[in-house]
Amino acid sequence: MAGAICLISLIMSLITRKRGEIIELIVPAMKPLFEYEREKLGIEYKKLKKRQIVCLVILTVMMFFEGIIIPNNGIINHGKSILYHWLPMSLLMFVVLNISTYLHIKKVDKSNLEELKGYANRTMLYGVIAGIALGVLTMMAIIVRVIFIVR
Repeated sequence: MAGAICLISLIMSLITRKRGEIIELIVPAMKPLFEYEREKLGIEYKKLKKRQIVCLVILTVMMFFEGIIIPNNGIINHGKSILYHWLPMSLLMFVVLNISTYLHIKKVDKSNLEELKGYANRTMLYGVIAGIALGVLTMMAIIVRVIFIVR
């Protein structure tokens, strides 16, 4: 399911690559906002979008690979509802995405063209570091849960 969602997101990104953002197509009133961001970032905008597509390709392949390698990767419930497993992860994703969006908007608005040079590289580096940190935290939470709570 995660692989299918990533694949749909990748296809939408490839389709809208020339036209703009998907939200811009759905809500035309946001077009000036995205034009401002494209103008402000310049060449860094194109680099950022290319890297996002590459990351989506990698993520899609990883999700499908995991689904093929581990065919029965369902969650072990142990008598608890599915909400017990997905709610904390959804809340974490919500917080991380909002913080990331806030920092991006703040950086784009308060920086000039010179300060934005290399922005795509720094953004990718910060994303990789944050992804590794969140992955380690998630794995630690799973290990703690399996060792102490499931028994």
